[in-house]
Amino acid sequence: MINAKKQKEMNMNNAVANPPNDDDETTVYTIRGIKKSLDHTISELATSYGKPKATLLREFIEMWFSDHVRNFGLHNSLVKTFDAEIADFIGVPLMTERVDDFHITRHNHEFLQLLGIRDEEGLRTLLLNNAPYLRLRARQTLGGCTRVPRTTSLAFAMFAELASRDAGTIGDAHARLFPSLSQEGYDRFYRHINEIRAEMKRPALLPDTEISEKGEKVIVTIYSPKGYADECWKVHISLRQGVRSPGSAFRFPHLERRLFNPDPPYRKVVISDNDEWDMGFCFTDGVCELHLYSNGIPESENPVPLPIVAQKLIAAIENQMGQ
Repeated sequence: MINAKKQKEMNMNNAVANPPNDDDETTVYTIRGIKKSLDHTISELATSYGKPKATLLREFIEMWFSDHVRNFGLHNSLVKTFDAEIADFIGVPLMTERVDDFHITRHNHEFLQLLGIRDEEGLRTLLLNNAPYLRLRARQTLGGCTRVPRTTSLAFAMFAELASRDAGTIGDAHARLFPSLSQEGYDRFYRHINEIRAEMKRPALLPDTEISEKGEKVIVTIYSPKGYADECWKVHISLRQGVRSPGSAFRFPHLERRLFNPDPPYRKVVISDNDEWDMGFCFTDGVCELHLYSNGIPESENPVPLPIVAQKLIAAIENQMGQ
């Protein structure tokens, strides 16, 4: 004999789940080959949650296999508002059609996993928290675009959220979601991350950082990117919070056995102390990137250690800013 309580549980577990309350078309799944022990476990869980088995399984599938980024991005009014604001900021129209792509769905799943977000409510919080950085991300990525794709604001907010995380998470994201085939792409990724971190008043996070020195107005970090020779370095110079980006060019300090070479966007001709034309450097949006070399000798034998190089750069910049 089956008691009334057991019969009620069986009826509930065998009940057909209520269909979802949205306008999307639905389909029916038939899954064969489920072990009886697993079916028993599912039945017990369904009873514990007070739901039919079909409802429990459907909710599980929706939680773990739905593209929450796509669904939230296409249907949430906040995303539409921020998308329109970005398009207006850039001065180009907003795309009306949506883009569907398997690679985008896979990217979205991995991104949410890295950020620890499991539902659309988490995405809503993420979007609101990172709204102040949408224009900065637009300046980083939308130069030359003719139309802004839908859900762009959500993608920008997710990148900004990533920028706020720890070095390990950011490194994993670069490897899994933003892999670079070139050193330039690798450097660009971290430059964009650091520009957003600067707006958040967070310290710069640079790959393979070796030396970081702070002055009153600038921060100088010297690091060795992947694949660089022992005598070669990258120098990242950023203005501190509240310091205006100077329009003038700067002269390099004269350091024995050291050679500086600015990246193209930061090169500027200056007049040397001997009244001759010389290569100098400048800031763009509060940042400058240089190459640094140990000129003609191994790094271990260089008479000017890297911390001194950073300190001399800070002194040269701040002295010239004060003139």
